[in-house]
Amino acid sequence: MWKKVLLLIIILVLAAVGGVTVYLNNIDWNRHKDKISQQFSAATGKEVVFDGPVRFSLFPSPYLEAGDISIYNRTASGERVLLAKIQKLVSTLSIRSLISGSFNVERMSLVEPEIYVEAYSDGKLNWQSSSGSQQDFRIDNVEISLNSLTVEKAKMHFVNNDYNINSVLDNMNAEIIAQSLFGPYRIEGSYVKDNSPGGFAVSLGQFSDSFATSVNAVISHPQSESYVRFDGTVLLNNDAINGNLIFESQNPVNFFNTNFKNAEISEDYEHQLALSMELKTDKSQISFGNIVVKYGGSAGAGNILIPRTEQKIGDNGMERRRIDAVFNMTEFELEPAILLVRDFVKKYDRKENYVPEYDFDVIADLKALKARLGHGALSFAGAEELAELLGLTPGSVTPFGALNDKEHRVTLLLDEDYRGKLIGVHPNDNTATVWLPADALVELLRQQGTTVEFIPF
Repeated sequence: MWKKVLLLIIILVLAAVGGVTVYLNNIDWNRHKDKISQQFSAATGKEVVFDGPVRFSLFPSPYLEAGDISIYNRTASGERVLLAKIQKLVSTLSIRSLISGSFNVERMSLVEPEIYVEAYSDGKLNWQSSSGSQQDFRIDNVEISLNSLTVEKAKMHFVNNDYNINSVLDNMNAEIIAQSLFGPYRIEGSYVKDNSPGGFAVSLGQFSDSFATSVNAVISHPQSESYVRFDGTVLLNNDAINGNLIFESQNPVNFFNTNFKNAEISEDYEHQLALSMELKTDKSQISFGNIVVKYGGSAGAGNILIPRTEQKIGDNGMERRRIDAVFNMTEFELEPAILLVRDFVKKYDRKENYVPEYDFDVIADLKALKARLGHGALSFAGAEELAELLGLTPGSVTPFGALNDKEHRVTLLLDEDYRGKLIGVHPNDNTATVWLPADALVELLRQQGTTVEFIPF
């Protein structure tokens, strides 16, 4: 008897499921696109628009497909900002979760999405909500979870107008494994930038209520034998980042010219580069601490502090972004540094703020200089030598330091081209620059007993 009852129950359940299936399969889901858009918008905190066809099926497995999807954000001023356009979305759902009243996406694919990421002057991203609060991801009180997400043939745009960055990654393919919508995540994928392939791997912890999470990320660029690595934490609500950043490259010229549209770095700088630092940001400033860099035959360490807002500097009241930097060289190869300074000044100097004009195409003949002086390799003096000979600290070296050399052990060599021209030097610290005729500087030092020579470089 119990077998008959059980069989009857099974038949009734199958009939009910079959009836529901026929009903769901015959619904014209396109008539409800506006409602679907509203529900997804409420769930994500973003404006989600379904412009293309929508199709749902239960058999052979629960399946959702939608085309031509746009995602927008609203700024604090109400401006509508495009975040992404998705050619097609395909989802496979768990029938067990549907029966239990939840919405578990076993696998989702985004086909040919175009994603826009822009960093604003205040440090915020276009993807951040104006309120900054984390939303519960629900549709009409139905819990949603996501196990796996694949991205196929994506295009990603990176824009930062403050630093003149407008970069595009093409043909991105990635797989995202998630334990929940708020993490933890594991992301692995590849991309192409200007026909040069690269790869990335990212691990994110679970996001807290304040949208904080741990981050471990590596981006590799095989063509230049380069990689960038970050290990730390991110707190999106406070625009805060705290972690260690490492960059190593066997061919940095190729890396920067490939990945940054306006880099245009000369092959003259083709030396191995290794860089590590502690990166900290908040709403007021960006800090690069404990910087250690090795470039070719040069090495150094220091710190850089950059405020996020401009400040009034000087008597004229001009608003500028004051950057505090201290950097000490432990090893120094002169020729690459001279090339770097020359090209930087030529490219970025604003003539209205720069007093003298020099020929930056002139390169110092260091071999001839070493032969003239009868010395071997040229190098920076250490901190103890600077203090003893010139009464200066690293980063503040200036010809005026010779005034502290009472025993006249230091000889000053100046390029012959300075004759009759202005020269800018530190006033024995690095907080200001004093402009004066080079001939007047030479006369002052000679009167104090310092040996000064003009030599052709």
